[in-house]
Amino acid sequence: MLARRSYTIPLPSGASLALGERCLVMGVLNVTPDSFSDTSPTDAARAIDAALAMEAAGADLIDIGGESTRPGADAVPAPEESARILPVIAGLAGTLRIPMSVDTYKAGVARAAIGQIPLGERSLAATERMLAILRAAGLPDQVVAYAADLIPLYVCAVAFEEAVQGASNWSPADIEHFVSELRGWFGALPADRFPHIVALAGPLTTGAGDDRFEFGVQVIVAGLASFLP
Repeated sequence: MLARRSYTIPLPSGASLALGERCLVMGVLNVTPDSFSDTSPTDAARAIDAALAMEAAGADLIDIGGESTRPGADAVPAPEESARILPVIAGLAGTLRIPMSVDTYKAGVARAAIGQIPLGERSLAATERMLAILRAAGLPDQVVAYAADLIPLYVCAVAFEEAVQGASNWSPADIEHFVSELRGWFGALPADRFPHIVALAGPLTTGAGDDRFEFGVQVIVAGLASFLP
């Protein structure tokens, strides 16, 4: 008999979720009028109470869904799905002591859900260290504050782009194939409409992802340096 592997997932609160030690119980919270369950709450207040009740009953995590996946269920537009689940997430943030997840296949709904969660302790600690470094450089306080927003946004944007493309799992051959196709597509565009893209097809598709990321960091650092007294 194979031994079960164990994994520990650190959580933003500083706690951790242990996988493999025992079977974990997920409380499923369907905020839909057409769920498998006839008792699914359709308003935020009832849904929040239901989630807290499942936590009290011993659930290890809560999964929130705003679109039914039962056979024959109608698809729900992203704005409607968001309207169903976002008030629930906001109401549980800071109150629910166990992790919660969102059951969705829509990127916009997922991003909106993440935006409902306030900064955790680890994020605040990282922000504190970043502010300390920027202030130690002698930058004006307002520039420090703006930079503390800009730098994480840049890093997250690069990570998001790679995640969307699945680039983190690409082999060198995959990368070369993608770049070659992109370069050919740029070069084949109508030169009368896109003269600069056609002319720069080579440079636009030259350089590894790390090189481009480091260039962005250099631009940010150079820009911040211009604010030094």
